[in-house]
Amino acid sequence: MTDAAAAINLAWTLSTEGRHEAAEPAWRRAAELDPRNAAVWGNLGATLAKLQRADEAEGCFRKVLEIDPGDIPALRNLTVILRGQGRLDDARELFAAARGRGLPADLVAPAELALRVVNRSRAEIAEERAAYAEGLRNLRALPGPLVYDGEPFGLQAFYLAYHALDDRPLMEETASTFRAKIAGLDHASPNATAPRGDGRIRVAFVSDNLNNHTIGHLYRGIVRHLDRARFEVAVVHGAYSRRDAFRDSVDAAADEAVVLRPGLAAQRAQIAALRPDIVFYPDIGMSAPSYFLAHSRLAPVQATAWGHPDTTGLSSLDYFISTELFEPAGGAAHYTEQLATIPRIPCCFDPPEPPPAVSREAAGLPATGTLYGCPQTLFKLHPDFDAVLAAIAQGDPEGHIVLPAADQPGWTAAVEARWRETFPILLERVRWTPRIEPEAFLAQLAHFDVLLDPLHFGSGYTFYLAMTHGVPMVTWPGEFARGRVVAGAYRQMGVGQELVAASPADYAGLALKLGRDPGRRAKLRTELHRAARDHLFSDLAAVEQLGDLFAAAVEAARRGERLAPAGPGCG
Repeated sequence: MTDAAAAINLAWTLSTEGRHEAAEPAWRRAAELDPRNAAVWGNLGATLAKLQRADEAEGCFRKVLEIDPGDIPALRNLTVILRGQGRLDDARELFAAARGRGLPADLVAPAELALRVVNRSRAEIAEERAAYAEGLRNLRALPGPLVYDGEPFGLQAFYLAYHALDDRPLMEETASTFRAKIAGLDHASPNATAPRGDGRIRVAFVSDNLNNHTIGHLYRGIVRHLDRARFEVAVVHGAYSRRDAFRDSVDAAADEAVVLRPGLAAQRAQIAALRPDIVFYPDIGMSAPSYFLAHSRLAPVQATAWGHPDTTGLSSLDYFISTELFEPAGGAAHYTEQLATIPRIPCCFDPPEPPPAVSREAAGLPATGTLYGCPQTLFKLHPDFDAVLAAIAQGDPEGHIVLPAADQPGWTAAVEARWRETFPILLERVRWTPRIEPEAFLAQLAHFDVLLDPLHFGSGYTFYLAMTHGVPMVTWPGEFARGRVVAGAYRQMGVGQELVAASPADYAGLALKLGRDPGRRAKLRTELHRAARDHLFSDLAAVEQLGDLFAAAVEAARRGERLAPAGPGCG
């Protein structure tokens, strides 16, 4: 092929069809024929990134910047690669030359506020948080404004929750910085001053993740079962939310479903048109669009909850809805929002149908030996947890610790690099498994003998899935609610207290004791499965309690008040 335009057309066609391996040589040929075409190099880089060839993709994006140093997509894509490889200083330097003009927030914020996904130690975590605070100061010092209009990007503040520290000060400073640098972020709707006085209470659930995602599974039952004699329920999907069959089922469970258009002004207008009494964000912190939208006052009552169990730092939110089962004594001090608790877990999870049984080998697991599983994303593996895993490896030489490898190879490599310095036994004894489809994952869960809840930020959705089989999960309730979910669920279920370690030092011994006692494990499976069926799954009592809380919050708003704060000791 000797015509650059023809090569570009072919490459573009293959790319839009998702045929990235076939598109690569076409983009390369186009680059040979038109070597000063920045768009061609950018598309080649994007193709290589999709093929998990980050080093080659980096070279392409740097070629774009040689041609056009101000190319925003190339800067953005290169930042993502550098962050993924832990090259945070390189990421921060990328946009330094462009500081004098208005910059997209989705470029600047991930660079200045870049955090490592996997940390080597508590000392490194402290350094990361200090660098994050410095990044906030740098953002404030930029001579121009930041530009943001609802675009999706990775919120770096998300990773603060995995550091096992109080995030409130940094989250408040994050919110304050963005309000200072992004014009109009503190918008207030005229409809948001007082609840409507006519008819039922109108609740809008706003999220990018009310689909086949953890959030969709945890909240669909609430959307479906809120008492329609008292409530009208709308679900509001973000402009970039993925539509799938599960999202359609959430829509069917609601009275109204809305998909937001791109752009903050349009999104605010769409939500205001619903005239909600309550805007409820299940998972602020998991996506940029909902985080920035939540800076606005769009309803008389605004709340978030444990979809991402960390404070938002936003003064625009009235309540953080949690449960007495999760919150430690003094837990209210961890939130900018007023903590509002109900007795049960604010969740209504409908268990999936059990998949066909498969062998351990077919599930990608060793055929023999006790299986200790920790099927969690790797950023949940705090450095403190390594000592627990190493003690289990030492205590059961015939057993296997099974962890899922990350889709991003750099994350898995970073965990192994940490172990190489601290607990090299884990390099030999941990069995990595590849990412698998949800049905296969559910079948795989049935084969674990003991599940291990990570320290500090534990399991949520995976615990619910594990209880469909009754697989025992060992846990330790940490300092923050995000590390107390499993222990709280056992309290609601009325069983499993023997699986709750008194301290991190007791954790490994508890897991090993269970690993050596197949009879006790079998009995626990029966007890846990029965208790989950009766007291955890499809929890209509929790929906009723949440409805009562919603109604009380609206009534308080009519009086110009908030609910009385949760007591100093919740758990």
